[in-house]
Amino acid sequence: TPFGTPSEFSEQELATIASRAFQQGREFISLAQPLHRRKIPLILVSHSPPYQTKLDRLHSGKHVGSKAIRSAIEKHQPALCITGHIHESKGEDRIINTPIYNPGMLKRGGWLTIQLDHSQIKASLQ
Repeated sequence: TPFGTPSEFSEQELATIASRAFQQGREFISLAQPLHRRKIPLILVSHSPPYQTKLDRLHSGKHVGSKAIRSAIEKHQPALCITGHIHESKGEDRIINTPIYNPGMLKRGGWLTIQLDHSQIKASLQ
C-alpha cells in the first residue's frame, strides 16, 4: 500500500510468504485430513487486501491492495479470505470462488462471524 508503515512487505515478499503459507497449509491438511475424515477448508488471513476489489479502496476510490495476494487467491482458491488494513473498505467481495471479507475497525463495531459446519464455511459481517 502507499502508506509505508514499518510492517509492510514488498509485493515480491508477499508473494513468497503467501506461496509458503499455502504450501504449509496444504501439507498440514494432507496429514490431518485422514484423521478427521472430512474436508478441511483452507483460510487465508492477510493484513493486505487483494488488489482491485471492493476491499482495497481508499476514500478517493484508488485501489491500493496487493497484486501478490490477489494472485495467490486466484491460484490457490482458499475457502475464505479475511483481510483488513483499509479501514474505510469494510465489506465483502469475491475472487473466483473465494469470498473475501474486510470487517473494518473493531472500535466502529466491525467484526466477522464465521461458522464451520461439516467442512462448509459461512461468514457474515457484523
